[in-house]
Amino acid sequence: MEDLVMAIVYSRGGLTCPPPILAVALTAHEHVATSSYLRFELLGQGHDIADAVEITRRALDLTRPGDDFRPWVLQKYILYLETHYQYFGQSKYLDDAENRCREFIRLCPNGHLHHALASQTLGSHLLMRFQSHNNPDFLEEAISLCETSLRLQSPGDINRHAPLKSLAVATRLRFEMRKEEADIQRSIEYGEEALDLCRSGSTPYDSAGPLHTLGVSYMRRFEHCGEVDDLEKALQHCLDAVPLLGSSAFLTLGNMLTIYRSRYYRLQDPNDLLEAEKCGLQALDKSPKGDPGKFMTFANLAGVMADLFEHFGKMEYLENAISHGRQSLSLCPPSHPEENLPTMNLALMLSARFELFGEENDMIESNRLSTRALSLCPSGHPKRERCLRTAMVCSMRSWSQTRDIIYLERAIRYARDALPLYSAGSIDHCKSQEYLGTLLHDRFLQSRQRSDLEESIQLQQAAVALCPESSYDHGMFQANLGTALSELFEISDDRTDLDAAIAHYSKANQTISPTHPSRPTLESGLALAYLKITPTSETLVPVAFYLLQSASNNPSANSHTQFNAALRWVRAARAHKHPSMIKAFSRLLALLELRLLTKETVEAQQEFLREIPFRLLASEAAASAIEDGRLDTAIELLEQGRTMLWSRMRGYRHPIDDLRAVNTSLADQFRTASAELEHTALALQQRFTVFPPTSINSPSQVSNIQIDSRLRDHRILSENWTRILNDIREVDGFADFLRTPSLSTLRAVASEGPVILVNVAQGRCDAIIIHQDSSPHLVPLPESTTALFDHLTTQLWDSSGSEHAHRVKQLTVVLRELWRAVVHPVVEALLSLKVELTSRIWWCPTAQLCALPVHAAGPYTAGQRNLPDLFVSSYTPTLNALMTARAGVLQAPNSFPRLLIIGQPQTLPMVEPEIEGIRTIDNFADVLLGAQATSDAVLSELRTHSWIHFACHGSRRHAEPFKSAFELHDGNQVTVLDIARANLPCAEFAFLSACHTAAPDIGTPDEFITLAAALQFAGFRGVVSTFWDMADEDGPQTSRDFYSYMLRRTTVAESRDAAMALNLAVRSMRKRNVPLYRWVNFIHIGI
Repeated sequence: MEDLVMAIVYSRGGLTCPPPILAVALTAHEHVATSSYLRFELLGQGHDIADAVEITRRALDLTRPGDDFRPWVLQKYILYLETHYQYFGQSKYLDDAENRCREFIRLCPNGHLHHALASQTLGSHLLMRFQSHNNPDFLEEAISLCETSLRLQSPGDINRHAPLKSLAVATRLRFEMRKEEADIQRSIEYGEEALDLCRSGSTPYDSAGPLHTLGVSYMRRFEHCGEVDDLEKALQHCLDAVPLLGSSAFLTLGNMLTIYRSRYYRLQDPNDLLEAEKCGLQALDKSPKGDPGKFMTFANLAGVMADLFEHFGKMEYLENAISHGRQSLSLCPPSHPEENLPTMNLALMLSARFELFGEENDMIESNRLSTRALSLCPSGHPKRERCLRTAMVCSMRSWSQTRDIIYLERAIRYARDALPLYSAGSIDHCKSQEYLGTLLHDRFLQSRQRSDLEESIQLQQAAVALCPESSYDHGMFQANLGTALSELFEISDDRTDLDAAIAHYSKANQTISPTHPSRPTLESGLALAYLKITPTSETLVPVAFYLLQSASNNPSANSHTQFNAALRWVRAARAHKHPSMIKAFSRLLALLELRLLTKETVEAQQEFLREIPFRLLASEAAASAIEDGRLDTAIELLEQGRTMLWSRMRGYRHPIDDLRAVNTSLADQFRTASAELEHTALALQQRFTVFPPTSINSPSQVSNIQIDSRLRDHRILSENWTRILNDIREVDGFADFLRTPSLSTLRAVASEGPVILVNVAQGRCDAIIIHQDSSPHLVPLPESTTALFDHLTTQLWDSSGSEHAHRVKQLTVVLRELWRAVVHPVVEALLSLKVELTSRIWWCPTAQLCALPVHAAGPYTAGQRNLPDLFVSSYTPTLNALMTARAGVLQAPNSFPRLLIIGQPQTLPMVEPEIEGIRTIDNFADVLLGAQATSDAVLSELRTHSWIHFACHGSRRHAEPFKSAFELHDGNQVTVLDIARANLPCAEFAFLSACHTAAPDIGTPDEFITLAAALQFAGFRGVVSTFWDMADEDGPQTSRDFYSYMLRRTTVAESRDAAMALNLAVRSMRKRNVPLYRWVNFIHIGI
């Protein structure tokens, strides 16, 4: 390098006083320009290539059109202009180069000694122009000129090397555009001749260039014809080129990446993908600074990472793929003709992540990117079909998650547009047929139009026939065809259709590796086909359910795929009343927990639970266990599958004193990981606006990277927490740490009175009474149905804004139906179990029943008693929630708790009388009133008070239940999330004299996402709350009656008295003839 610098310095000295002799002057200029060019190739500094251009331009100015030296200088000048353009993309350099090429050929017309060289120079330049501008006219003229140059030189002539090299590339590019097989054959022939010329020793060129070019050409012929021999030749040529190229091997290594990737698709050997990854990383390492093609290496490496994710299912591969994809797009020069590739790559990767995690931003960005790719490749563009396929996949994945038919129709349109663009019989053509066939099958499942299914089968049969059996895709094509034929059997009832389906599944079973992530889809499809055989085969049924179980437990597949397989297992087991049903439900619930762990926030988790196919999964699982006579299992399944969001959050705060006593390090790790996950889970759901990036530092790119980073950090956190949890369970005595308690543990919940689990499922409804003096007692509820509870829920909530008489009438109907269908059979059972009248009972409803006032049910007929006259009712979301609440109660309560009252009299005139009424009973209560009650002040005071009383508006957010809130002064709010995040060490009891504080989210009723539930999670053992809107005038008297009982003793006050206090306050309301809907509104939750 030092010698090169000195050469430039000394040569520049010669330019200050140019010699009078032209040849000498031109030589001096040539020395400086050449040295600057060489230094640019080493260091990639823009000023060096700019100097080479400028100095050679000056040299050109020293010559005249007729000078013998001018063609020689023109040739150098063209090289430097083209190099400058390749690296910095300024079109003026390319335009100048073309003008100089055409001048060169004018100076050397046909018959001139250098006409072959001039033709080759212009042909080579036009080839570059085609690669930059994609104008077919440039390519045709380039081929014509290079063929002219070649004809002018006899075989074996050293000068044939350049046109052979250009023609090998140009004919390959024309093949890529026209798909005419003769072109790729010519490309290989030109390349082989160039290689022979190099190997003959008659040229100063080494074999590296032709070897690289042949590698690409053989690869293209493989892609077209599918002959593995071409793939092997392509790889061997590249392997031979790499050692010859040394540090310049980055392009060939990039090509090897593509070859290994293609061989993986054909032979399904994951080692090929790992080799491809190595080649990509080496290519990046060897790529010179400023390399304009570096973005393509990133793009191809991103594709390999995506394939590694598909094969191994490790999320970090997909994360790396997206990261490389973004880097590729940010490095791509503006208006680059290959911008479509990184754009398509990133679109596909983001859509894959969307399919897994349902991150809406991924769907939006992937569809925008695929649309952008289509605009970059208009009709007639050689990559139009690939862009259409990308847009189709993105739309298809959007459809699979959102079930919005618009996406499915769009995907079908893209697939139809792409199909005729592929050469008939090519691998890409058969893939395109398969895609369209699969989409039409999906549309058939929605529309039940037989024509869609028949066309789907025709297309998939053609794809299977065309696809080589050794191909990566062949097995999945067979499996998909089996699925379609199995559906046809459902319509036709023609056994030959089913036999054909099973035959295709069986072939796929032989092809797809047991460790392949798509294996569960195949196994469950084959199992369902076996189960359609009638009469049911005694030998095939066990095989079918073995396959379903295997599919649901395949460690190579991600939790999304396993979940779908387990869902099929559950449905099949129920339909066939198979003994594996309970095991299937247990696996599905376990996978649901894993799926939830992939969602960052509780809001995202709740949205996911709303969308799953089996929304009342735990109830259906319990119903199956009840049907099987396994009440203990039913209870445990209900505990496992309900209030999953609060249970996980409670797990993060699980006491670890016992663990710390035996393993301090593990306890610390658990506490740290749990705190981090809880912080993430209870953060506000972030929604970014996403746009295709314009540069690495653009706001949209930064926002997109934030999303990637956020998702990656959450995955690492979750995996770390799971690892720590598994380590804890290996410690002696901690095998059941954070597992769902067994019934033997849960029975303690009835120590202070019976707990009634009411399970609501499609096929049956039952109550299970857990009583401390006996085994769980089953009370079948034959009059209860999900349809009844749906009707009652609608009737109840639709009447909430009605006028007084109508509302009372509707509520009375609801309460009578609840008595008839649920409560009366339970009361009869309680009495038979010798449960004393007026004693306490706890209701644990499920599904739609969570939204209905079971506590107030009754015949509402003169002379007959209603439930509030018989027992004192409380609610609990789960058995474990009640046990946890009891476990935290102080053994020796303080004489009097610290009571905090929060009130907003500005909007509720009766708040001040309500507060004054309470203070007449407890003069030491602290009050935050009006402007004092900001959200910060309230949350701060909650930490130091054991009892709280809210007297304000409560708002219910149906679409976003975690944003339901207590409305405070001047727009301040305390939301469900705020309460859940709070650390409240003194929490004991809360009275919520506000609207809707226990109103459930209808979409996920079993999750109990309410203000009351948030307070219970935060540590409050008991909560009095409301189902619907509360009358302002009920606050003062109800509160006074309630606290009169709670604080009736002068020495102690216990939160355990809250249920009885509320029962007495409600009786007082009834005696005063307060309308039914006003007193039914109040409920008690907890101890």
